[in-house]
Amino acid sequence: MQVPESGPVYIVNSAVFGENFQSNAYLAVASDLEAGRVELDKAIELTGGATAWALPESGEYYVVETEALVITKYVHGATTRLEEAGRIGLGGAGVSILLGESMLLPGGGKGYLFDLMSAQAIELDLEAMEIVGTTDLGELLNPDAPTFIADPGFRRHGDRFVAFTYSMSTEREFVVSQARAVFFDPERGELELVDSPCPALMYTVAAENGDLYAASDPYVAAVHAIDESRAPAPCMVRLPAGSTQFDAEVVDLNALTGGLPTGGLITASPGQAFVRSFDPAESPVDATSSANELYGLPIWATWRIELDSPEGAEAIDRGLLAGGIKVFEIDGEAYENDSALDFSTTTLVRTTGSDAPAPGLEVPGIALSLVRIR
Repeated sequence: MQVPESGPVYIVNSAVFGENFQSNAYLAVASDLEAGRVELDKAIELTGGATAWALPESGEYYVVETEALVITKYVHGATTRLEEAGRIGLGGAGVSILLGESMLLPGGGKGYLFDLMSAQAIELDLEAMEIVGTTDLGELLNPDAPTFIADPGFRRHGDRFVAFTYSMSTEREFVVSQARAVFFDPERGELELVDSPCPALMYTVAAENGDLYAASDPYVAAVHAIDESRAPAPCMVRLPAGSTQFDAEVVDLNALTGGLPTGGLITASPGQAFVRSFDPAESPVDATSSANELYGLPIWATWRIELDSPEGAEAIDRGLLAGGIKVFEIDGEAYENDSALDFSTTTLVRTTGSDAPAPGLEVPGIALSLVRIR
């Protein structure tokens, strides 16, 4: 795959859907996130799904292929091509299905694949492209529903990394009232679990001072609006910089928008974030409603909140969106997926900066990963 001779190089991983909603993954090169369109004629095509991970501007990235159950390393060397530089098969480590996996790349040639489907963190030697150990993650799992790692995965927090977990079933339209912070030390392979007073954490943003804010998402808001017994009330909580203890005070997200079902947390300008809500007066809710349908409909308005004093929210002038949120943080900016209803195209919308939200690069299908390798 060719890359430009100079300037930034971004790898965009997208899922493009065909008949019967089957999808293939494409890895394509982009040089500008603010404009243009990704073309797939020279992209790498992978059967099934995939996610891409990289240390920024490292000249290499790693692709986790969900159907092949392998991790493939690509490098950008002295030439203008990206070349395959090794593969790790995951089947021998007990991985039989990949769903919601997360990679942690702490540097030094080391990596970890967190796979909650097989309940393990797989330690990787990324220079030799070998599996060198595993850590049992069984205590992260909830017996009532599948457990996942909140977006965008692990963040640096003091001398460790931290991610948040939640448990839910879209088939049963049920969200478990339990969320945890997972503190991980990659040098020792040790983890510490701390229960969250906000019981469903699916998205996080980082403040400039190192504080982390975590919140439930629009799906939680939709389920709770239909039946409060099937999901906790939407909420947000702060994890102070360098601390392993959450604030005791929890923010009621619905209260910020005047009682509307509210969720999500999207990085905005410093000290601010965006959330989404829908108006039941416009989209009626009763016991027969489907949370999956409400989540997928373009009924969700966008609001701006102040993170350090979330006493209310300001509605912004933006079209209604579906409830699903995918955010990429790169080059000090944040970009949110804005996908067509048929998932044929996605526009990356920059949510940071004085002119945000600002539409940028257009991607075929749905953008699943975005990394910068140069």
